[in-house]
Amino acid sequence: MIEIDAQGLKAGEFAEILCERCGNAPLAYYCPVCDYKVCGDCVLRAFRKRRDGSLVCKRCGHTDRNLDTFIGPDKP
Repeated sequence: MIEIDAQGLKAGEFAEILCERCGNAPLAYYCPVCDYKVCGDCVLRAFRKRRDGSLVCKRCGHTDRNLDTFIGPDKP
């Protein structure tokens, strides 16, 4: 096991908490269909915002109308 920042994280677990678009953390949103994880800076680059406020994944086309897949308390 490789410890990262003395938190006991394995290298594979650390890769799961990084943004897939820019490599930053912390994650802010993910697509529940294709598991596309992005940080707050990349949400509007990775997802298209519709007029009704829902987000559409640019990778798989899934539409999230409820916006219940935010990882943090902030919603755009």
